[in-house]
Order: sequence, then C-alpha cells, then structure tokens
Amino acid sequence: MKFKIFSILFFCFIFFALSFSFVSAYSLLQPLPGIQGGDSPNLSQYLSWIFHFALAAAAFLAVLKIIIGAMNIVVGGASETARKKGKEMIEMALWGLLLAISSVLILSTINPDLVKKGLTIPGINIENENSGNDSGNGNSSVNCWVVQNGDRECIQRSVDTGYCSTSGSQYKTREDCCLDETANCKKNGGGTGGS
Repeated sequence: MKFKIFSILFFCFIFFALSFSFVSAYSLLQPLPGIQGGDSPNLSQYLSWIFHFALAAAAFLAVLKIIIGAMNIVVGGASETARKKGKEMIEMALWGLLLAISSVLILSTINPDLVKKGLTIPGINIENENSGNDSGNGNSSVNCWVVQNGDRECIQRSVDTGYCSTSGSQYKTREDCCLDETANCKKNGGGTGGS
C-alpha cells in the first residue's frame, strides 16, 4: 500500500515538475524523428507523437501476438493445451487491439482535435492588463509583463478601443503591441521595472 501511494506521488511530482519545462527553451542537438517543430518542439508535439507511437506499438504487438498464437496452434498439433494457449493468445491480442482502437474512438468522440497529429496546446500569455482610464480621456492602459533572460520588464502603453497606439503604430491585439513595445524598450534601454 505504501509503495502504491509513493509511486503515485512520485509520478505526480515528476509529471508536474516536467510540465513547466516549456518555460525555458531548449535547443535540441538533433531533431527528433517524426516530430515537426525544428529545434525546440513543445509539449503538445511530444504528447501527440507519444500517443500515435503508442497506438502503432499496440497494433504491432497485437499482430505479433496473433502470429505467435497461430504458430502455437499450428505447431501444437494434437496437443490440446498448446491449441488452447494459442487461442487465448489470439483472443487477448484482439482484446488489446480493441482497447487501443476504442481509446481513439472515445477521444475522437469527445473532441476530434485530440487525435490529430497537429495537436496544439496554447502557450502562456505574458500580458497583464489594467483596465481603467488614463486621465479621463477615454484611453485605457495596458501593462505588458515580459520576461527575457531572467529580467522582468513592465511596459505601460496607451490603448484606444483595443488598439495600442505608440509612435504612430497601431496594432489589432494587445499582444502585438506588447511585443513591439518590448522591442522598442530594449532598444531604447528604458521602461524597466515592475514587481
């Protein structure tokens, strides 16, 4: 009982500790086979690849067990125990294959996007908004929190009706404004701070 609880806690700790590994980008020395994404594939690409690999492995092992079971039946000849063992192997292989196929069926019933190879898990949005008015002129401000190389910066910009306008530039989304203003701030050397 203690071993079971320990193993569950250990698995949960490892899973949650590794789930934050996407925060730091890691550049692979060699690309992983079957995973598109260049030098740094993300968690969704790994999970999609593992799921499809597990399905292929289950199908391969089921076919292998069916072949071994058939060989037991053929080689066993008149031996009733060998024929029974071969039939049980084939039956268990078919049940395992049915289980693997039913997992795909259940996931595609819940959401067809879950079984696609291009599964995407959205990343973290690094934006913190403050809604309100700046000096009563109808403009609201947005605080863009950006973390680069361990430094955290806060850039506050004026936003009009969903557009960020600074130095004549207009952006349709707040994220685009934050990204551009971060680049400008890095070039100019200002705008650092925040808590």
